[in-house]
Amino acid sequence: MNSILSKRTSILLTLLLLLTFALRIYGLPQLSLRADEAATVFEAGVEWSKLLRTLGRPGPHQPLYYLLLHGWMKVAGDGELAVRYLTLVSGVLMLPLVYILGRRLFPDKARQVGLWAGLLVAINPMLIWDAQDNRMYPILAVFNVASFFFSLSILQDRGGWIHWLGYVVSATLGLYTHYLAAFVIVTENVVWAILIWRLPQKVRRIGRWLAAQGLVALLFAPWMLGASTTVAQYTTDFLPAVKAGDMFRRALVGLSLGRSVDAQAGLVLAIGFLIILVLGLLPHAERRKQDQALGSGRTQESQSLLVLLVYLLVPIACIALFSILRFPIFDERYIMLALPPYLLILARGLSNVSVRGPRRWIAAFGLIWILIATGYSLRNYYTVPRYMKGVDWRDYVAQLLACAQPGDVLIQNYPDPGLTYHLDDQMPRVLLPMGYPVDVPGTEAELRRLSETYSRIWLQPAKYSQWDSEGLVETWMDRNTLKVAEQEFPRARLARYLPSRTYESLITPVQGSLGEKVQLVGYALEGESEAQNRGLCEDPRFAETPSLRPGERLTLALFWRSLSPLEEDYTVFSHLYGPEGHLRGQKDGQPVGGGYPTSAWRAGETIVDKYEIQLDPEAPPGEYQLAVGMYELVTGERLPVTGDGRFLMEEDRILLTTLQVEHEGQNSPQE
Repeated sequence: MNSILSKRTSILLTLLLLLTFALRIYGLPQLSLRADEAATVFEAGVEWSKLLRTLGRPGPHQPLYYLLLHGWMKVAGDGELAVRYLTLVSGVLMLPLVYILGRRLFPDKARQVGLWAGLLVAINPMLIWDAQDNRMYPILAVFNVASFFFSLSILQDRGGWIHWLGYVVSATLGLYTHYLAAFVIVTENVVWAILIWRLPQKVRRIGRWLAAQGLVALLFAPWMLGASTTVAQYTTDFLPAVKAGDMFRRALVGLSLGRSVDAQAGLVLAIGFLIILVLGLLPHAERRKQDQALGSGRTQESQSLLVLLVYLLVPIACIALFSILRFPIFDERYIMLALPPYLLILARGLSNVSVRGPRRWIAAFGLIWILIATGYSLRNYYTVPRYMKGVDWRDYVAQLLACAQPGDVLIQNYPDPGLTYHLDDQMPRVLLPMGYPVDVPGTEAELRRLSETYSRIWLQPAKYSQWDSEGLVETWMDRNTLKVAEQEFPRARLARYLPSRTYESLITPVQGSLGEKVQLVGYALEGESEAQNRGLCEDPRFAETPSLRPGERLTLALFWRSLSPLEEDYTVFSHLYGPEGHLRGQKDGQPVGGGYPTSAWRAGETIVDKYEIQLDPEAPPGEYQLAVGMYELVTGERLPVTGDGRFLMEEDRILLTTLQVEHEGQNSPQE
């Protein structure tokens, strides 16, 4: 019977491993490297000597993963799929490790708990997210589970010196992978402090444990001697502070469903997990009289539950305490330290499907709930754009390069390594601002140089709190160049601008001045249908006299030149007058969408100012006049207009052009 069970268990474990691999490889070839992943490739992909020098300068991360990735990339290359194989394999290894840990903790229910835990590991969204990410966390998880398993072996006096050495190696490698491994070592010591006093031969066991701890500390000392100052002084505000209630909610949702559900739905779905978690912590009455742990009156099962509870809570408590005392580090990615015990407790709760009584039905209902909730989270992760890890830089760059021409340049508004990786120097690229805090004069000078050098400028606009938080680059481009195309991507935008050296040949010149302080240099018009049908690659089809239909929008670009400083903030008006002289469309507002008032204009600069004017849906057909000007908002007084009589109208307005408004089915004069 045992051999039959063993064979069945082997088959089930094999199937679970295949499921684990399938869920982690699914969609991976199509997943573009996000920012931190690409940064890791750049850091690990340098020459060996440079890598060693870089790793010799202590920072917030330890060196082991970069060394492993460097060696792996020498063999497999730096392709997106290749650089993720280390984490992919580590993610699959989590299943046998958690299974073995479950067997150690629940020997009487080894098969049930181990297999349920294997299923939960296979489908857990957080573990899948990490296994598809080129970062050190899946490897850290492997070392952490291994060190915890070996710590129990030393505590229970099992495995001999092989398990003792296994603990030293896995704990040391964990510390060289990430500082978070220290929280697992703290957890192991708490477990020892609770259980050691009930065990025989305490002195010998404590001696072996202290020797292991001392050797780990000795092996990690070379790094800490160099990194102690960095560790003591390093701080960041990258993650926001989290309140205790939110911490509990995010921990529950994160451990259960990962990052692919919103807060409200995630909390509702996680309640089912919480019920099974509580069920998994309840002792079995029939076990209370069996397997007394060394005369303490505590069963093996209840002792194992205590171990898992400590393993679950202490790492999260360490993260919370560190966030209070140093700087915030609470994040779903970091609390994955507590995933193995969390899944094992859930697995014990699900193992109740094999017992009689009400617990069986609760466990069965919980299993269905977990499968449905997890399926919903994974569906979001795999298919819903707003749950993407980051920007799909592969598609972004593909569309950019499909439209790029000689004489183009890309302004990268934020140093996202993902964009740098995928662009791969296939077109000129400039990072602006060049650093933080922002050098405003230097950034504006570089923008002027680019406008004078290149015929077309592409911009990847991005506002981040520790970079271009005020949108300096995009604001400057909107004021000084003509935006002719823009496309929205999930979590990113791409815009194309024409500097003055390019747009001057496309606009209609105007000879008109306002108050002898502002000159209208020219204008450009584009109808709604033309703008909608124009793609990212196409240049605008400006027309001096475009035709419109009632209700359509007209895009108007005005090109002002400041002749002398203005003390007042003037409002720009753009009016469409019908054949009967009535106002049939207008757009009044401060220049550049309110972002650049006239009092801030500098003498001699040219300002690009765009407006969208919607024509009255009831507008009759015929010829319409488009006129513009400026007025003082409080008094309504307009700036007087002077210049070429062809453009002048009464009431201090500049006549730009005459438009033809047609109704549906009416042929234009050109037709």
